[in-house]
Amino acid sequence: MAVLTLHADRLHHNFNTLDKLFRASGADWSIVTKILCGHKQFTAEVMSTGLKAFCDSRISNIKTVRSIDPDTLRIYIKPPPKRWVKSVVKNCHISFNSEFKTVEWLSEAAVEANVNHGVLVMVEGGDLREGVTSTRVLLQLCDSIARLPNITLVGIGTNFNCLTGVLP
Repeated sequence: MAVLTLHADRLHHNFNTLDKLFRASGADWSIVTKILCGHKQFTAEVMSTGLKAFCDSRISNIKTVRSIDPDTLRIYIKPPPKRWVKSVVKNCHISFNSEFKTVEWLSEAAVEANVNHGVLVMVEGGDLREGVTSTRVLLQLCDSIARLPNITLVGIGTNFNCLTGVLP
């Protein structure tokens, strides 16, 4: 049986080391909490580092972050299927997307919930994992997203070397 051991002292040391590096470069950063599988005690320990943004691809894990601190920035790191858009809007401040139709669904859910939802548009980086594949499509998509109610275009992003190791 697999066992996950969290060494709080090492976690905090690594956090402080990374935080100094990123801050020295003027960069904000976040952590992906998928490996914690929504385990409340481990999630709380990671959140105790002081990091203010948490990313995950599972709504259940994001709900754990929200239950510990509802003000923590929560980011859904994959495009949601239609049946999950209401939950994504309710539980996440931002989601990664590359299809206009999905962002339209998010807009409808955000209007219904009377909240604003941030969208980070993903650009394909060579792994053929997800994202917009041309500059023309990217510009059109961003322009269309910027016109939707209750949606804020927060930026663009890409994913490198996650799935196949193809160099970007």
